[in-house]
Amino acid sequence: MKKNPLTIVLGLSASVSLVGCFDDSDTDSSSDTSSYSVTAIDGYLRDATVWLDLNKNYVLDSGEPTATSGEGGVAELDVSGIDNPSQYPVVVQAIAGQTVDEDQGQVTESYVMSAPAGETAVTPLSTLVHNALEQDSSLSKEDATQQVATQLGIDADDVLGDFLEGDGAPKAAYAAEKIVELGALPADPEELQKITEEGSSEAGKFSIVVAGVNEEIKAILDTIDDEQTPDQIKDDLENTADIVIADEDGDGVKDSVDEFLGNPNEWVDADEDDLGDNLEDPYPNDSDNDSYNNDVDLFPNDATKAGDLDSDDIDEIDDPYPNDTDNDGYSNDADKFPDDDTRSGDDDNDGYDNLDDEFPMDPTRSGDLDGDNIDNIDDQYPNDTDNDSYDNDVDMYPNDNTRAGDDDDDGYDNLDDDYPNDDTRSGDLDNDGIDNLNDNCINTANADQSDSDNDGVGDACATSIVLTWDSTNWDDSNWQ
Repeated sequence: MKKNPLTIVLGLSASVSLVGCFDDSDTDSSSDTSSYSVTAIDGYLRDATVWLDLNKNYVLDSGEPTATSGEGGVAELDVSGIDNPSQYPVVVQAIAGQTVDEDQGQVTESYVMSAPAGETAVTPLSTLVHNALEQDSSLSKEDATQQVATQLGIDADDVLGDFLEGDGAPKAAYAAEKIVELGALPADPEELQKITEEGSSEAGKFSIVVAGVNEEIKAILDTIDDEQTPDQIKDDLENTADIVIADEDGDGVKDSVDEFLGNPNEWVDADEDDLGDNLEDPYPNDSDNDSYNNDVDLFPNDATKAGDLDSDDIDEIDDPYPNDTDNDGYSNDADKFPDDDTRSGDDDNDGYDNLDDEFPMDPTRSGDLDGDNIDNIDDQYPNDTDNDSYDNDVDMYPNDNTRAGDDDDDGYDNLDDDYPNDDTRSGDLDNDGIDNLNDNCINTANADQSDSDNDGVGDACATSIVLTWDSTNWDDSNWQ
């Protein structure tokens, strides 16, 4: 099937002109007046709800200045205590059965519009500009305005502001009216919020619907002679045929760009895998559905490989850590040492690298590496289960704090050896100046090492045995 990708993202809104107490020169100064004047336009809208969107989520939240528009679509917002209200966007909700379009009569279908910060006229066209800015942060307001103007075939100077004022800008007014009439605008603030979420299915559909509507509007406007007076242009537009958009399945996407005619749940297959991107396709920008988007997949039509994106000699499809060059479990964008699998950084600054820290975001604990029920941070010997000062990896008896092994094979355990790596000495337990290895009295001072009976035991520690001659040790009768 022939693909017709639509990439221009536009935002629509009911026409609301906001005439403010602040012009561009007020942007950097604090408000010294409590009123911020806003006008709602698609025809001027009376009895519409208008609010200053302080948290920029499009929904009317507690504490946000709000008012109901009056004659001429004007709403006066109380902005007491708010510095530079022009730094915030404005939202208008036209409510079916309540809001009145002063040109068209009572509104029969609810819709919502917005305007970017600094604009005091909220219209369907300002909504398009605002949405374009939200969808592409690299755009300037001028770029977004020109984008809308080009799609509709109108002058860029007529896109923002009050296109009904004075002689007006009849082409811009016509475009705004048709955008509302053809149902391109979101019905409520929550839907308006969703269509601004970059990459969302709602935003994708909105861009397709708007592009289709704008194409039809431009086709009409291109037939109008710009050299005429505003009144002549208005007359010509009033005599144009109604715009009818063929939409067989009623999904809002016109048939000429709907890739799934007859299926109201699907309308586009951007990655050409024959799966609709709205509900059917779990990976709408992934032709081989291997979970790697086409813009990063080096083999976009081969589900068995995607390339070695992290340069660890493992294809991403088979890589347990696909964005982790050293495969230590920390992605490259978070790993301070992306090429060293022994460390990744110390996020909680507790002295333990994340790889060795059971609680990498808690500076008060890091785990109990040696299993002695003392956290490493508080443990004098964090790798010494029996806490005898010999680490487990060198302690021959890691669970016995009375011994650790005899590294120099001098007969003295390391714990008792002042020189555990020197087999010629081990210390002087009795402080007599003679090393234990050479001392004939290890526990008793015997500085001169005297050994009168030459039995190897110094006199200072020799045991004397005095015999008492009695019948127990001598028998006169048998001389023994």
